[in-house]
Amino acid sequence: MEKNKIPVTIITGFLGAGKTTLLNELIREYPEKKYAIIENEFGEIGIDSEMVINIDSNNICELANGCICCTLNDDLADLLKDLLNSGKPFTHLLVETTGIADPAGVVQTFFADQEVKSTFEMDSVICLADAIHFASSIKEQSEVLPQIAMADLVLLNKAGDQKPGILEEIKKTIGLINPHCEILETNFADIKGKSVLDRYSYGTELVQSFTIDAFRSGSRNRSGSRNPSEPKHVITSHSFRLAGAFDLEKFSYWMEYFLYINQSIVLRVKGILNFDGSPHKMILQSVRSSYLLEDGDYWTGGEERDNRIVFIGKDLPVKEIKEALESLMI
Repeated sequence: MEKNKIPVTIITGFLGAGKTTLLNELIREYPEKKYAIIENEFGEIGIDSEMVINIDSNNICELANGCICCTLNDDLADLLKDLLNSGKPFTHLLVETTGIADPAGVVQTFFADQEVKSTFEMDSVICLADAIHFASSIKEQSEVLPQIAMADLVLLNKAGDQKPGILEEIKKTIGLINPHCEILETNFADIKGKSVLDRYSYGTELVQSFTIDAFRSGSRNRSGSRNPSEPKHVITSHSFRLAGAFDLEKFSYWMEYFLYINQSIVLRVKGILNFDGSPHKMILQSVRSSYLLEDGDYWTGGEERDNRIVFIGKDLPVKEIKEALESLMI
């Protein structure tokens, strides 16, 4: 996490999973932080009513602990700029999405808007999963899949009300949808003793580590193949490893084009890339149609300079991606 940038945590999950309970728990458990809180449905939720002490005409609500809260009615980027111009200081931004929202659209704002990107930095996406209604939600509500797939941390809430054997099956299913997230059991969104904030999931070191781990795991995703006995889910991750170097200009052009035409199916991309002439590993991460390339560690003398890229999405054109990546090698 860069100094002087405000960390951003996105809270997602289907209706009734416990998002608002978690929001209130975060306010209580991290009293040293001064939050700005953005909620999609302020009128129907959420912040404990006794904490609200003042509501400004511009829809920014001041809380008793000095935090501020506001409602997302239209454009997130504009609202973020309003918060910055409100004169109310804050050190961490929490965004609670609606229960039927795809969080990728929210995260993308922090990648795509230059003014927003210069001030805020993504910390992580936390998904609340309802242990009691998980099986029915995942079958009946298509929104649940991208919520889990985008998460860096999944809180399996109401775990104490579910049988241990079923909990393990739920964890296995979550792992198939998103093999790279951490899963923690909670009850009433109780996060005492758990590392929930300041996870730095979008920092270059974590993205680099994630990409390496994706290949060390030897998962089925490396080739895109699937065990026929595994439950079928629309969202999968596919990993590609290529020797050699990319041309920066050609790769950037292809990535921008590929993400633009496939933004409805590509959720995230993470990678460590070797570009011709660069002494650094380049760290790639994207959300929907927006992507970033940032300097990572220096390549060491005896290190093999290869490329490792993980694509996460639904019905991904695996063969097309592989052929395109190979064609971009110098």
